[in-house]
Amino acid sequence: MKKIFLILFTFSILFNFFLNNDISAETSNNSSVKKENRNIEKYVRKELYTLTWGEGENELGGGFHSECSCGPEKIMVNNLGEIFIYDFCKDRILILTDKGENISNKFNSQFIENISRGTVDFTFDKDNNLYILADTGRIEILSYKNKLKQNKMTMINMNIRDLYNYEIKVDKNNNIILLGDPVYLIEPGIINNWILKKYKNNKGEILQELKYCHLKVTKDKNISYIKTKYYRYPNEKEASITTPSLREIKLNLHCKGRGKIELVLKGEDKYGNIYLFLRIYYINQPGPYKDIFQKYDKDGNWITNIEIDKDDSDLYLFLSENHPIIYVDEEGNIYHLWIKEKEAKVIKWELVK
Repeated sequence: MKKIFLILFTFSILFNFFLNNDISAETSNNSSVKKENRNIEKYVRKELYTLTWGEGENELGGGFHSECSCGPEKIMVNNLGEIFIYDFCKDRILILTDKGENISNKFNSQFIENISRGTVDFTFDKDNNLYILADTGRIEILSYKNKLKQNKMTMINMNIRDLYNYEIKVDKNNNIILLGDPVYLIEPGIINNWILKKYKNNKGEILQELKYCHLKVTKDKNISYIKTKYYRYPNEKEASITTPSLREIKLNLHCKGRGKIELVLKGEDKYGNIYLFLRIYYINQPGPYKDIFQKYDKDGNWITNIEIDKDDSDLYLFLSENHPIIYVDEEGNIYHLWIKEKEAKVIKWELVK
């Protein structure tokens, strides 16, 4: 009996020894990968400035109530480093420098000061011209050189289902792409016919002729851009997505959890790196268990996690679809409009190379 016990005891020690060696090796390998990633991808958090809620010209509009909450919905940065914030409650786009100076009045544009409540999305082209997509199917182009005055406008010639879920993008050749399900392209050359023509009616009033643009589905009719997807983990360790540049890739998900994962595409830089916001839900547990902001390379491999600031949980009602409000520029710098109960902070996570 003692011999049997001794044999079992010896076997147990050997088994644990080899198991621990395997785990140590795996941990060592993971540590070296993380260390390597930190050397390659290092982000420095910079707090640019703070905005308060209120009625003032330099304040953001916001209302946070249990019945209905609303606030700013988007942040973007143009090639000159000017920060554009869609201030939904005040029906405007607030334009600030990286020092926090309000330069909206510099443009003196009614389209910026009185933006439509039906605005779905906006973006820039390489010349910093502003493209605004409304839920009515109207697209306006505001010329930066002309102080963001309207110089081109069109109406989409078809009804697009769930247009409010679409994003607008302008590529390097100034082709306009509507990202959604499915993806639409503006027909090549049609933009040249968008110039508004002024004419007088029989009352002598000056009117503008509205041109309709024609859309076409992408060559591959199956391609679609879906910003938010849901996956069951750990059964699914790969996530198939279409990037904003219309590349189809598989992400090798890098997270732990035993519930549902909500994956939100937050951007793509000029190198093809993908930026994702993941919310992990545990089964039978109310609310999100964990929020993670991640960066993946152009082939879908995990690079690093970025510890962005967490918005106040009491404001999740209005943030549920937009949370977090983030913009990624072409170089991979991350701008975050950090929502708090009494203020909002503009945070820049600067990529150090």
